[in-house]
Amino acid sequence: VDSGKPKMSSQMEAVMRVMTGKEERTIAEKLADSNRPTWEQYKKDNEDKLNLSGVDHKKMEEYRKELDEQRDRILSRGTNHKKKKKKK
Repeated sequence: VDSGKPKMSSQMEAVMRVMTGKEERTIAEKLADSNRPTWEQYKKDNEDKLNLSGVDHKKMEEYRKELDEQRDRILSRGTNHKKKKKKK
């Protein structure tokens, strides 16, 4: 249903919303935005944020190993080893 008007850019639409006092777009307007990326494009652009691979995965494994060693060290002492506080 094209009314013959040229399509406004998303920046111009934002300016018009602010000028008319309408701050946020509705969900329908956001979904209908022609500048909205497809899921495939979003995954491609944000691959580093979406995947735990490479360095991040290695860091996570090292941290997990460190936590496991710390837990084993604490548990190997047994029970009743709380630090005693001096009473005043």
